Amino acid sequence: MPEQTRDSGIARLFLAGVADFLAGLAGVGVLVLNIIVVMDVIGRHTPLKPPWGAGGGDISEIVMALITCFSAAYCWYAGSHVRIEVLRDFSSSLRFRATLDAAASLVGMLFVVVIVWSIIEESLYGNVPVSIGLGLSQIPTRLVFGIVMAHFSVVLAKSFWSYVCIARGGKAKAWTIIKVKGD
Repeated sequence: MPEQTRDSGIARLFLAGVADFLAGLAGVGVLVLNIIVVMDVIGRHTPLKPPWGAGGGDISEIVMALITCFSAAYCWYAGSHVRIEVLRDFSSSLRFRATLDAAASLVGMLFVVVIVWSIIEESLYGNVPVSIGLGLSQIPTRLVFGIVMAHFSVVLAKSFWSYVCIARGGKAKAWTIIKVKGD
């Protein structure tokens, strides 16, 4: 059974706490998505129409994107993301595993930062995109997505720094909620 560990101080309050809160919002989003899909299907096959008319697809797309970005930090913290286990478990050396995990954290952080940067650039200087069915502005969704993904990039930066410290032989704590046996 994996041993449960948590960060302390600011990291616990800001990074892990916000990740837990956002994961709860993602759970609410899954429920909302189910309600939207059921009401949309009923509206197509009966005279009963949902209040949003034919825009269920637009709302579903927005909710799915928010569910994905809201759950990203929690998945990373919980260690339920996909890692390259073949390379990582190749060696029993904690420093080698920490080096691979630091590289994965760095690549992930750079990827998320590029996404956040492009969202900000497009929102500030691009055309104001609207959804096809309802004509909803996507700017509020992009703003929320950018803020949540910026939080995720800070989570990745913290894990990168922790793994660098472990790879150098330091005594940094693991960044995950679940500490894998043997680490």
